[in-house]
Amino acid sequence: MFITNEKTRRILMSHINEMKLHCEKKRIPYDRSLPLFLSQKGYEFLPNHMVRLICSFYKMVGLDQAKSHSGRRTIITKLIDEGYNLKLVSSFAGHNYISTTLRYYDANTNKLMKMAEKSIF
Repeated sequence: MFITNEKTRRILMSHINEMKLHCEKKRIPYDRSLPLFLSQKGYEFLPNHMVRLICSFYKMVGLDQAKSHSGRRTIITKLIDEGYNLKLVSSFAGHNYISTTLRYYDANTNKLMKMAEKSIF
């Protein structure tokens, strides 16, 4: 995974450094295989916890119909629409198969209309 946003990278590195300090205080060795995020009770932050958290963020900003993968769908659609190679987009998304990436692509009516207009000669 590539983290190109400098602010995001700094925040994650700060979080990792806090985890290392936490381990030092508990006198346990820091292990990179430990979960990156822990629940409030100190347990592994499970995928369904992340789904609920992401959905709550969407609701806080007024996107009541958004689902946990809405952001992935948006970025995949945007990259494909901008002409990026489908294999590259698939790799970026972490998919083993292009068919998985295509399921995220949103070919909406406006895009189809524009394509139809261009094809008329």
